[in-house]
Amino acid sequence: GEDLLLAGRGLSAVADLLCVYLVFQIGRRGGRQVALWGTALYAVALIGVRASHFATPPALATCVLALYVYAILRLAEHPSPRAYALTGLALGAVAATRLVMVPIAVLGLVVFGLQVREASHHGGDPRPFRMAAAARWIRGGLAAFVVLCLLPVSVWEVGRRGFKAQMS
Repeated sequence: GEDLLLAGRGLSAVADLLCVYLVFQIGRRGGRQVALWGTALYAVALIGVRASHFATPPALATCVLALYVYAILRLAEHPSPRAYALTGLALGAVAATRLVMVPIAVLGLVVFGLQVREASHHGGDPRPFRMAAAARWIRGGLAAFVVLCLLPVSVWEVGRRGFKAQMS
């Protein structure tokens, strides 16, 4: 009962703090002032504070959605194997937390399509690039999906055994 609520609140609070950091990182693309304003506004937004306090799913869902947007921006700026893996990881996390948010995957597909088009315009063969990038994206997505699908079981197990007993 109470231990499970404490574990859920802790997880929600960590997710919300990470989301504040991600909002700052996303906002940095518009300048330091934009990042600070966005971070301040998100930090006092009712939805995040309420979701963290009551340990509801929107705290984690908002965090992984912010992670996905951040990953897409990184991928667009600097395409690399690590950026594709992070994007796949974030997309899998989005799918694992809220299937309703899966249409947001269109953002990643647009960035991916633009990068393939640019590779073919520079005289290179985009097929190996597409295959390697897609493989990283899929592996990352599947890994995040599995981990986040197992997360509720882990929180339940911590609550069942007693959160206080594990902390001492």
